[in-house]
Amino acid sequence: MQVGSKGVGDALFEQISAQLLAHELVKVRFNTSSSVEPAEAADEIVTRTRSELVQQSGRVLVLYRRHDEKPRVELPKASGMKP
Repeated sequence: MQVGSKGVGDALFEQISAQLLAHELVKVRFNTSSSVEPAEAADEIVTRTRSELVQQSGRVLVLYRRHDEKPRVELPKASGMKP
């Protein structure tokens, strides 16, 4: 997914949600011409798409939302080790 000069809006949230449903893990790239910075938009994107921010690196956000019926991404189980 790419965020261009139009910034974030309802259409973008719908596209991200559809991609999360299909893939569980998606990258959202912000062009240098984007009207909004990734750090500014991250909270709203996460809230509106009901996802989790896995990583932010420069102008790229990585989002995750577990599929209710058919999860594809298997998270590692916690080991019995104490911190």
